[in-house]
Amino acid sequence: MPEPTRWKQDAIALGASAAAVLVYCFPRLLFLGEIVYCLDAGRMHYPIKVFLGERLRAGELPLWYPYDGLGAPFIANGVTAVFHPFVFWSLTFSPETALTLSLISCVLVGQCGCYWLARRLGAGPAGAACAGIAFAASGTLLSSLNNLTFLCGAAAFPVWLASLHTAVVGRRIWGLATAAFALAFTLLAGDFQGCYFYALASLPLMLAFACPWPRALAIGAAAGVAGLLLSSVQLLPTFSVLHELHRAQGFPYEEAVGWSLPWLRLPELFLGDILRYRPFHLEGGPQLLQLMGYGGKAPWYPNVYLGTLGALGAIWALTLTEGLHRRAAIGLCAVAAILLWLALGRHAGLYALFHRFLPLWNTFRYPEKALNYFATLFAVLAGLGISAALRSPSRAWGSGFLAGGMLLGLSGLSALGREPLGTLALRIAREGDAALPEILGPQYALQLGEVLLRGGLLAATVGGLLFLASRPKPTLVRIIPVVITAAFLIDLGSVNARAVAMCSGDRDSAAGRSLTSEALDALGEKRPGHFRVASYAGYGMAYHPDVGALAGASYRGAAEWDLQSLAADFSALYRVESARPYLPAVSERYQELLEHGGGLGWRAAWAALFNGRFEVGDLSRVKREHPPEDVIATFEEYDLYLARLPRGVSRAFIAVPRFVSSRQEARLALAETEILSGRIAIFESAAQPGFEAARGEAEITSYQPERVVLRARMESAGALVLNDAFFDGWTARVDGVDVPIHRANYLVRGLLLPAGEHEVIFSYPLPRSVVIGALLSIATLVMLIGVIVLGRRNRRALLEVTSAEENHRQDDQHAGVGGAVGDGA
Repeated sequence: MPEPTRWKQDAIALGASAAAVLVYCFPRLLFLGEIVYCLDAGRMHYPIKVFLGERLRAGELPLWYPYDGLGAPFIANGVTAVFHPFVFWSLTFSPETALTLSLISCVLVGQCGCYWLARRLGAGPAGAACAGIAFAASGTLLSSLNNLTFLCGAAAFPVWLASLHTAVVGRRIWGLATAAFALAFTLLAGDFQGCYFYALASLPLMLAFACPWPRALAIGAAAGVAGLLLSSVQLLPTFSVLHELHRAQGFPYEEAVGWSLPWLRLPELFLGDILRYRPFHLEGGPQLLQLMGYGGKAPWYPNVYLGTLGALGAIWALTLTEGLHRRAAIGLCAVAAILLWLALGRHAGLYALFHRFLPLWNTFRYPEKALNYFATLFAVLAGLGISAALRSPSRAWGSGFLAGGMLLGLSGLSALGREPLGTLALRIAREGDAALPEILGPQYALQLGEVLLRGGLLAATVGGLLFLASRPKPTLVRIIPVVITAAFLIDLGSVNARAVAMCSGDRDSAAGRSLTSEALDALGEKRPGHFRVASYAGYGMAYHPDVGALAGASYRGAAEWDLQSLAADFSALYRVESARPYLPAVSERYQELLEHGGGLGWRAAWAALFNGRFEVGDLSRVKREHPPEDVIATFEEYDLYLARLPRGVSRAFIAVPRFVSSRQEARLALAETEILSGRIAIFESAAQPGFEAARGEAEITSYQPERVVLRARMESAGALVLNDAFFDGWTARVDGVDVPIHRANYLVRGLLLPAGEHEVIFSYPLPRSVVIGALLSIATLVMLIGVIVLGRRNRRALLEVTSAEENHRQDDQHAGVGGAVGDGA
């Protein structure tokens, strides 16, 4: 097929299928102006978009984030994605629109990547369109809308694979550059674990695709290095603080496998939504969530359905293809099986081996995340199979009918044997929980039977379509690929679009009215650097009409609760600084105090020490925890209260320094009454005389994220403590002279001041790691652009040479024919 014709076909197939996915799966976001607000999308990504957009539009590069915990480096928190291409949306649009565009762009990137990879492996336009739809409308990808970081990593994975295939097999140098861009797309979004999945899957798949292994290894390594260098502007700042972070120490195995795919959810991958998760459970009775073994937590992916038609396509890819196509299908299937094994986490043994032996793997959590990478390979496998079935419908329609008949038969058996099947489900689930309600077993069996029935009807329908395609009628041959592609979308969208509706709502869902914030406003004390709020309301629900309209399948109630409880980092939307962190860059010391005594130590003592002046909590506990005079407001409809913490220490204060020589000594002293009151401060530095009678007062005169100005009036020499997090990179000047910053009270910053009146300025300048990283990233970008340009020039020159040779050969042939005619004359 001529190249222009193929490009035209691809443009039509990909454009039409992408438009169909957007309209069918995202009507609430596109046409109703709704926003994704649930879980990390609302608690983390939306506040980040607000802060980032405001600072960038003001012509400032945000370096420090004051609203999370005691403050945190902004760029070093990889999830802030300051240098990601999607920052363009934050510069141009409102935070709500920027978040929506970022999420939808990721879905489109993933769809295009799967289409491209399927085409590279031999699928036709219809099969490749099915591959793109199978991934873009998959339950795992649509459920990932709640976390833009991991969505970026999953979306770029097929682009990475297709680019490597283009570079290794197609010998197109620009494929290497595109692979580097795909890896940087993931790293700049903060999904560092995605690199592991990229690296682990690449070489086995390239070998399965019949690529010479030395060339595949060399190009894969070159693309990886280029991607890392291109991401240096993000990686270097993150690595510069890594030694201080709790995450760098690794997670215990039990915490790391907190979200593992349960065995009982495996049928959901290929048959439909058995779990039918609802965040707001109206009836209050038992849910299948308990049977799945999530330990009372929400599932990582509310929907995991990848398609009955996709499963049929995968079967056809393995049975109908031949030669290199079958080899590619087997390779996709094998690597996908390993990824699924990883996703099972604690329920299988592979994740434990990775956690124990693979370097840095223990710094990541939640095995279920591997499902998105499994879904990528499954979608491409399905696309190859659909193409094979459309090429040989006479060989495929029988297996479609057979699969449909088997699923319908199993549906009937599950209805007849509901009790024994329910007992088996309970037995599998009770490996981790012996107290499950008996009713859950038959409920699981009932809903399994329903999805089996649905899957059987779908398989039989596709078998019928392929039977028609095997008839010698040109009209049907042209129409049926379109019908099957549409069936793919309807099958997936009818089940998985629920994940979008569950996670989205009107824009007030993300930043509506907060009664607790208004109560703080009424006090007249809410200003930067004045106080922090400690929220202990936990995870709750507030009833909202959206919840009822969606039969409980909505996070709107949870978002409403988060707004009222000022949960981190929702509090940032109201310019309220939180006493608890949410971003991943939490120091090891901070995490230690937060977890002490199951969190009771932080609440009882240290929240107040570190400038926690107000507290939000459950109304049922207010009478036993706060005297009436400390209660500022109660909110009956949300079962919340707002109270003042009279022991709360100021953001900046003067204290007598107690010098300690070790971290352990500082930690032990932190529980003493004089420390908690602020009269004495722990300084981790060599002892210095002359500060034993410290007296004075400190006042913050200007508080900005990267610059804090204080006025200190010292009657005698003493210590100034600023209750903001201690991180490398901060500098201090006293009366224009640089002075060292000491780690004070285990977590925060402190200075030693002589007697007299002083102006103190804490500054957080542009880190050197950002400058060096930016230079490396720019140099790599220029190099990759040069590679692309050079590759195009070489290809154009090659085409010109080939064309000239072809013309010369044709001229010779014409000359020969002319001579023969002349001789005959």
